[in-house]
Amino acid sequence: MPIHVKDPKLLQALVENSKRSGPYAGAFLVKDDEGTNPNAVTNSESDNSIHDLKGKELLKRLHDVGTLAQITRIQGDLVVLLGHHRVQITEMVVEDPLTVKVDHLKEMPYDKDDDVIKATSFEVISTLRDVLKTNTLWKDQVQTYTQHMGDFNYPRLADFGAAISGANKLLCQEVLEELDVCKRLKLTLQLVKRELEISKLQESIAKTIEEKVTGEQRRYWLNELLKAIKKVVQPLFSFCFFRIYLASRIHDDELYISF
Repeated sequence: MPIHVKDPKLLQALVENSKRSGPYAGAFLVKDDEGTNPNAVTNSESDNSIHDLKGKELLKRLHDVGTLAQITRIQGDLVVLLGHHRVQITEMVVEDPLTVKVDHLKEMPYDKDDDVIKATSFEVISTLRDVLKTNTLWKDQVQTYTQHMGDFNYPRLADFGAAISGANKLLCQEVLEELDVCKRLKLTLQLVKRELEISKLQESIAKTIEEKVTGEQRRYWLNELLKAIKKVVQPLFSFCFFRIYLASRIHDDELYISF
């Protein structure tokens, strides 16, 4: 998960933290302003406003459930994080840069042999496979995530599907906050089903455009071919017309001219 860090103090703290044996940081989603559409593209002014907040004001703008993430690389202001597990903010320790205490969250106990959990997980996997057939961009993401997933289980499957779905950030946050594994799988299934519909629509649009472009190209080349044929045929046509006209004019004088 690449993140651009604009706060110099925060970036410096992350750089120092990355040098430790356990380079970790907390990643928390910023809440949308009240009354705004979470699906709308925000302008640079509203994006920058969050970077002006400090301490308690900043804390109020964060969702309290986030991810404990490993700092894998820092290049300039680009920080690459790898999520590990859920954490929840309990209190603020330092205002600038914002430092908090967290509780480490675990999934609620669940029965891995439960029929509903099994059926839902199978449907998630099946849908993911269908998306991979139509969306080549997913392949690189799948390869990246599977390299770091560790032991595969139902909670990880739900997180995996939500992470690569490209869904609305608030929907992904809903998956993150859900500790009931069965409910989390159902939420993820909704996201990947939606992604499948988007992939099918994208494929349909691409096919329509390709057919249109192909048709236009075909018409273009036929027009060019027709122009070329006209350039060759036109002089011959004019010559034949002149010969017929000349012959008709001199027929009465018994004079025949052959070209």
